[in-house]
Amino acid sequence: MSRTAKIKWKRILNDLSYLYQEVELIEDLEKETNNQFESYYRAFCAENDIDIDKLNQENHEKICEIYEVKIEEEPPTPECAGDASMVLATIEEGDEPLFNEHEDISFKDLHEDFHKLFKKIALRLHPDRIGNYVLDIEQKRKQSWDFSKAKSCLDKKRYFHLVKIAQKYNILVPENYSRQLKWFRKERDKISTEIDQKKKTYNYKFSECQDIEEKDALVKAFIFQIFQINV
Repeated sequence: MSRTAKIKWKRILNDLSYLYQEVELIEDLEKETNNQFESYYRAFCAENDIDIDKLNQENHEKICEIYEVKIEEEPPTPECAGDASMVLATIEEGDEPLFNEHEDISFKDLHEDFHKLFKKIALRLHPDRIGNYVLDIEQKRKQSWDFSKAKSCLDKKRYFHLVKIAQKYNILVPENYSRQLKWFRKERDKISTEIDQKKKTYNYKFSECQDIEEKDALVKAFIFQIFQINV
């Protein structure tokens, strides 16, 4: 197997490790600032004599459309501005799937390889097996959890995470690096796009605000997007 392909494979795994950590960080920031942004939004509207309830009623259909709920249902109110679907840019509809794996016959072999990798993991981590050689209760719990995670990764074709679990327990990964590279590059592009979208949410933008002026500008942008009102 080409040494160059193996080096590229290691590099793409490093890229994905960073990107998944970045996703977790952004999601944590969004959760942390959700209530903060909502409180700031309410206070801003109160200080500027903006009747939120009245605007919600007048723009009911539009809010339903933005939040993608049926008109007869009760939509999330704009006070819940941190909703991940609310972005500063225009929301793009109809995300394409990662890629059509059926267009490339080589992926059939790739899936088979990862099924075999999972079997190796199961031989090491299956709860029925670890009871024979793992005595520490906490270690059993961790390995059982990793087995469950590996099973989920296989089912959902999250092969990057499956590889990381295998590496954690020094289980050899199939050396079809060129085939894996194509798959992981698509995954890298998908995660990068997801990160770009998450960074456009009001929650995340609020976490980056350095002062009151920036916070006010963000709230004004939100109000304009929802109600077409310049404050």
